Amino acid sequence: MKRSSGPRKTAFKFPESVRHQLNRLAIAIILAGAGLFALAWPAGAQIIYKPTVITVKENSSYNLDLNKDGVTDFIISTNQSVQRCGPGQQGPYDTVAETAASGNAAVGSPAALLQEGQQIGPSQTFYGGTGGMAWTFFCNGGSTGGDNWIDEQYCGYMCEHLTFLTGYLGLMFQVNGETYYGWALLSVKLRRENFDLVVTLHGYAYETTPGTPINAGQTE
Repeated sequence: MKRSSGPRKTAFKFPESVRHQLNRLAIAIILAGAGLFALAWPAGAQIIYKPTVITVKENSSYNLDLNKDGVTDFIISTNQSVQRCGPGQQGPYDTVAETAASGNAAVGSPAALLQEGQQIGPSQTFYGGTGGMAWTFFCNGGSTGGDNWIDEQYCGYMCEHLTFLTGYLGLMFQVNGETYYGWALLSVKLRRENFDLVVTLHGYAYETTPGTPINAGQTE
């Protein structure tokens, strides 16, 4: 004799409007959880970029504070002196240089002129102290020049063929024991009326994540 299975149970169904509300609630919970999960991870790398136009005139300097913490990271300077070049002859000797604060350094010695896109990071060789960028010497109708922000070593009267360059200075600086990398865009020019050599800072940037490389010219 077969036993009765009793009354059949039917699945309970929420009304359509209630199901929509529950679906919305489930999605909201999932999204909220995803947001909390994202917040648990550190923010990605960020580049701080500052465009500017600052010209450092003859016999003057500019204190570059990359991260605006009130501490000078690098000094960009110019200098003119008078040197002898022969019996009874003398002329102006001009220089442009960068000087890194203690613990900081620049790529190259003399300071390298980097092209846009070149990487600045742990793979480069950095040098502390003062690094020359450009120099010129005018005397007895002739002119000479050198270092990486000038692309010819000699030129004739009034230095008609001496070409002055624009490029990136690769930078490494320390903050609270952490190493950061950045760049400064600089151009060197000669004021021929008085043989003054000046340098203009066109902008700078740095990577906010310690130890993370940055490319010359990279702004984001």
